[in-house]
Amino acid sequence: MLKLFGASETTIGFANEYLNIILLGTILNTVGFSLNNLIRSEGNAKIAMYSMLISAGTNLILDPIFIFGFDMGIKGAAYATIISMGVLCIWVVRHFTSKRAIIKLKPENFKIDTTIIKYIITIGFAPFAMQIASSFVQGTLNTQLVKFGGDLAIGAMGIINSVAMFLIMAIIAINMGAQPIIGFNYGAKLYSRVKEVLILGLKASTFISVMGWIFVELFPESIIKAFNNDNTELLYIGSHGLRLIFLAFPIVGFQIIVGNYFQSVGKAKTSALLSLLRQVFMLIPAILIFPKYWGLNGVWLSAPIADSISAIIVFFFLKNELRLLNRMITRAVSLPLDKV
Repeated sequence: MLKLFGASETTIGFANEYLNIILLGTILNTVGFSLNNLIRSEGNAKIAMYSMLISAGTNLILDPIFIFGFDMGIKGAAYATIISMGVLCIWVVRHFTSKRAIIKLKPENFKIDTTIIKYIITIGFAPFAMQIASSFVQGTLNTQLVKFGGDLAIGAMGIINSVAMFLIMAIIAINMGAQPIIGFNYGAKLYSRVKEVLILGLKASTFISVMGWIFVELFPESIIKAFNNDNTELLYIGSHGLRLIFLAFPIVGFQIIVGNYFQSVGKAKTSALLSLLRQVFMLIPAILIFPKYWGLNGVWLSAPIADSISAIIVFFFLKNELRLLNRMITRAVSLPLDKV
């Protein structure tokens, strides 16, 4: 599996060590993150935030202790991550057994309702498909990076991914905050509020992505140096790749918000389509085709080209949805108060 996802002879030993340990914490990770989403859904946003801060803080503290203090290397990083997963798991389970929780972890509350399960699967298919697609994209990307740029290109991509995820996670945070608000108001037929939250999310996500793009384009070398200041070749490859990959980043934010919106209002098919549009239909073919003509630059340019094409399609979906929302707002205003 590791070789399929782009591990080379140089890196496979480290990857194998990390993977065999990190898999032990899968159940802790699943329970922790799943229940934390339920905490957020029941309205305890601050507790959900504390959960993530506690988990991330634990990992941040233990990483240098295990990696350098105990001289465990990559194994130390894996054990630190598992412990942080365990802390998160214990924290969220404790919440659902406390008085603060609206839903209690009691045997009588575990009732299987096939209708609800079907609805969960339908709504959850979009993010599920996106996660699977991301794995395939990463595997394809790593394979092409090794082929056209070697291990240094893989290392550079690791740094670039860290920078991108730092910004994307901020946008995802907006998504997570907006999702229950959009879903609740859409179900209550308060479409003006739905539109307001959608527009606010679009503005906030675009601001984050534009500011991130400006910073990356102005200071790529400084960003790469923050991760690695020793290897001059890695500095060149990383800074060059960072600039190219981020060319279309200003239009990434609104795509994430729009995909989340359709998921929030129950339009699972549209959400899944938009989620897969960039990752599968655009990005994978681009990664496979462009390097044949442009080498390593073709790998870097695959992301902005895929982003640009998918953004045009997403824009038309957004435009049609805003028209629909405006019609529903007009209709709701014209109805008597007891019918709204």
